[in-house]
Amino acid sequence: MALELAANGDLLKYLRKSRVFVTERAYANMRPEVHTASNLSPVMLLRIACDVASGMEHLAARGVIHRDLAARNVLLTDNLIAKVADFGLSRGEGIYVQKSGKAVPFRSTAIEALSTKTYTTESDVWSFGILLWEIVTLGGTPYSGMKWRLLMRRLHEGYRLPKPRNCEDALYHMMKSCWELLPTDRPTFSDLVQELTGMMADMTTYINIDDDYEYEVLDSGDEDDDDDFAM
Repeated sequence: MALELAANGDLLKYLRKSRVFVTERAYANMRPEVHTASNLSPVMLLRIACDVASGMEHLAARGVIHRDLAARNVLLTDNLIAKVADFGLSRGEGIYVQKSGKAVPFRSTAIEALSTKTYTTESDVWSFGILLWEIVTLGGTPYSGMKWRLLMRRLHEGYRLPKPRNCEDALYHMMKSCWELLPTDRPTFSDLVQELTGMMADMTTYINIDDDYEYEVLDSGDEDDDDDFAM
């Protein structure tokens, strides 16, 4: 079953591989301009996000907390249907307080989970906002170069990931709503499914895949680096 689901591998690697570098030169004696695009359409990217939100809606309805939702833990089928995977940290208790000192992936973990080790469906919603940012940036690294102790301080001061240059305001507003300080102020996964479905149906371009800004990425060998985990 896992092999069937992973026909196109994990979402993070697929997003990064989808990047297309286009070199343009207006005149022979001019320096070429290099742009970053993608072979994934804006609607396809929104559909992948909606697939993940729908999968998480299913888990939330059953009281299951994933605790490690991120692009690296989403698998793509041969027709690019996104499936939430890697339930190694999941719990079916509605609320979970981590008692061990096990390291957690801080870049995608909610502020309250980092502070108090308390996980809820609302903390999964925070992680979904990070995953949405990863999708928009075609596999960009959240909080690139930032250590977890500094990030914790900045988050409590109100810092959030900046709006990607290729992201429309309404989609960034959705991300930020997932990162509200109070978990009860965040949308539900049902809300997110409904909003993403509406975005796919209208004619607005929410993700500009022809933008010329390339976000920093980690080499594949560094994805499990100690700097990506907090105790």
